[in-house]
Amino acid sequence: QDGGGRGLYNSIVHVTGNTYAIASSSNYSDGYIITYSVNTTNGNVGNPDKIHHHEYSYSSDNSFVKADSDTYVLAYRGKDQDGFIKTFSISSDGNTIAEVAKLEFDTNDADHISLVQADSNTYILAYAGVDFDGYISTFTIPSDGSSITKVATLEHDTQKGEFNSLI
Repeated sequence: QDGGGRGLYNSIVHVTGNTYAIASSSNYSDGYIITYSVNTTNGNVGNPDKIHHHEYSYSSDNSFVKADSDTYVLAYRGKDQDGFIKTFSISSDGNTIAEVAKLEFDTNDADHISLVQADSNTYILAYAGVDFDGYISTFTIPSDGSSITKVATLEHDTQKGEFNSLI
C-alpha cells in the first residue's frame, strides 16, 4: 500500500470499468484513498494507480460510498476518536484523487461506522458514539461534494450501538 504496512479498516467502491478505490488505514493509522485496476482477463490486481494520503493523524473504521460518477463520500474515525466525513473527487481512470470537503460530525467518539446514500443528496450514518451508545446521523451533500451539512442526529440505543451495517 504505502510502505507503512498492511491495509486496515478497508472499504471499497467501484469507480468505473475495471477501476476500484479503497479507503484504508496503514499500520501507523494514517488514512489513504488508493485506486487499483483489476485485469478483466485474469482478475489480477497490479500496483496501485494512485495513492492519496488524506489523513496524517489517525484514521480507522472507514465507510466509503460512491455519490456519482466522480464524487465519493468517506466517513471514518479520526483524530481523538472523533467522527469525520469527507468528500473526494476521483477521476474515472483512478489517476487523480482530490479532497473536496470535510466535516467533523462528532467531537466525542465515533466507532463502528456504516454510511449509506439514501437519495441524490442525503446520507445516513450509523455509529457507536460516547460510551458505545448507538447513533444515527443524516447529512446533506450535493452531487459535486462541495459541502457537507449535518441535518440531524438521533441516539437510538443508550446501551450498545456497535458493529453497525446499514442497507
